[in-house]
Amino acid sequence: MKTIIACALLWVIGIPVFGQGLKYQLSPKALDSLKFVHYRMAALKYPSIRQASISTDFVASANVNSKLLGEDLFEGQAQITRVKAHFTIPVVSWGKNTIASTLGITNQHLNLNRVSSYTSLLGVKNMKTDLTTLNFIASFTRSDSLFNKPITLGVAASGLANTSFDRTRMVFTGFASINLIRNPVSSLSVGLALISDRSSMTPVTPIISYSRKFSNLGMELLADMPSRIILRKELSARTFVSLGSELTGNFFFFNVNDSSLPANAVGTTLIIKSGVTLEHLISKSIVVGVNAGFFTTPSTKVMGDKARPTDYFIKTKTTNEPYLNLTVSFLPFWKGLKL
Repeated sequence: MKTIIACALLWVIGIPVFGQGLKYQLSPKALDSLKFVHYRMAALKYPSIRQASISTDFVASANVNSKLLGEDLFEGQAQITRVKAHFTIPVVSWGKNTIASTLGITNQHLNLNRVSSYTSLLGVKNMKTDLTTLNFIASFTRSDSLFNKPITLGVAASGLANTSFDRTRMVFTGFASINLIRNPVSSLSVGLALISDRSSMTPVTPIISYSRKFSNLGMELLADMPSRIILRKELSARTFVSLGSELTGNFFFFNVNDSSLPANAVGTTLIIKSGVTLEHLISKSIVVGVNAGFFTTPSTKVMGDKARPTDYFIKTKTTNEPYLNLTVSFLPFWKGLKL
């Protein structure tokens, strides 16, 4: 959902406004090329709308405490390595409409050790395991105007699956956003996203995107709520540093070998990453980045495949630990077909 909303906000904030003063001076082809250049520049500030990326988190060993139906299940230490990759394809665009698709994969390697189990249920012990989730997103967006304010409307269908494709889930999202303020110093957009995911705590999520430049400091504030808030500074034409926090999460399919619990379960993890990011543009389209800070996991919940988030049967808490992230990403290079 983060990718979809960020893309919607970008089109509202930047691209429609960018072309307003030029449409009678340039040919449609030239205007389209300038819009695409503007889109690439914006992708430097909004990593979630880049064409492709591969990212790896290395999280230090954390103390873990897990409860089953409110009773102590086990304690131990967990070391996590998480790899995420995605590739976005703008399929086709015509007029004010765009259809795009995204392919992605998340692999989380968990090394659980020093386990002290407090119940015979589930038989938790020292182990190493990999949890892999595949995802596909197909989205339709339309940029328009309302009361002379740029707006974006969109719908998206997301498919999640494990590697054997015997466990799947579909999530449908609708979103609308309107740009209220746009000037050389600041920008503000607000909107709503409607989510059909059973594992989501709420079906309605407000989305707010605010940016402000502080010219005297050479810095810019980027707040895309509820997903991130950062201060960003250009060190050079190719090097950028930012400081802030990002809210993200992880979804995985989970099989339980106990007759008293749902056999087909799903897990959701809420993650807050706070730290410093350094990025460098090594070529026209390739960005390399390193990020370090603290990895916070407020909770991990395991519930039945059709259960609501409040009906979880396992809840795990993890201590805050240092992490290191390495990322290689690609700025937009494919515009999609034009009709």
